[in-house]
Amino acid sequence: MHIILRTFLVCLFVSCSVASAQTISNYEHYFGIGIENNQPDTLIIIRHFERGSGGCFFAINPKTCLTHFVPAESLVVHPIPLCKVLELLAHTPYGAILIHAYQSPHSLALAGMQSVPSPYGSFFLTVDLCPSHKPLDRILFKTLVSLPQAQKRPIPCALSVAGRWLENHQDDAAWIDSLIVNEKIEVTWVNHSYNHYAKKDLPLQQNFLLEKGTNIHAEVLKNEQAMIARGWVPSIFFRFPGLISNTAIFDSIIQLGLVPLGTNAWLAKGQIAQTGSVILIHANGNEKQGVREFIHVLNTCPSYESSKDWELENLPRALSRAYGKVSFGQLK
Repeated sequence: MHIILRTFLVCLFVSCSVASAQTISNYEHYFGIGIENNQPDTLIIIRHFERGSGGCFFAINPKTCLTHFVPAESLVVHPIPLCKVLELLAHTPYGAILIHAYQSPHSLALAGMQSVPSPYGSFFLTVDLCPSHKPLDRILFKTLVSLPQAQKRPIPCALSVAGRWLENHQDDAAWIDSLIVNEKIEVTWVNHSYNHYAKKDLPLQQNFLLEKGTNIHAEVLKNEQAMIARGWVPSIFFRFPGLISNTAIFDSIIQLGLVPLGTNAWLAKGQIAQTGSVILIHANGNEKQGVREFIHVLNTCPSYESSKDWELENLPRALSRAYGKVSFGQLK
């Protein structure tokens, strides 16, 4: 009976996601501050769209760095520009993170948040799902859910999804959904652009999102819509395809209210994870070496049961804790 119920919930989750794809319209960038009915927290509004017969806001809780959707009739909203949002809410984790990202040096490669301050050995697993004709590396997720921690609580990970990957991997997406429904993994959904343009014959300065004619707003917003249609709630994070950007494209992401997510531990490139590292591997079938390296790390590190020397942690929760007492003045 338990198995039948789980199967029903997975089917319901997927069918609701497909149904929602037909009802999302007029999706647009929107900035404001909102107060939800009977709720104490001020919300940051970054998008507005129509779903069914009513309007809906895509909101961020600046204290928790978590995102959710709120019916328009449930909010009192005051439209204001991003600069004003940061001025008013610089003392919150979300405001502090965005200011810190804006003030940080921007390099061509790996730009974005590469680590998170951690009082103990936390690591943050990020898995990129770039467009690929190969199947999902399910062995990675099967290894994660076999950890002792998975018997007590879902394993946290961040999945960076490109819209073109989702288009061609509905079965893999449904399988990931089943792990979520069965409380095996806890996913932070990261925007990885819709098309994820990449050409082998172009130099990095003209490749990925830097390719001539790329519409960055369309890449971000179209991918958010695809994720929402699937039933996934996009997070505050954006990962550049190829981890390649320039100052203009970096600033464009921040102007959309998102935090660029980099890495200092791209395992397939030989980088070693340190405490607080944002680890990067690809599970789209194109980077077997990175998957093998991470599984090796899991098999050789102390277990969760016996050590606090390392732990996979939820990215928004860690940021909320790390930046909870950081002020605008401290970040200058």
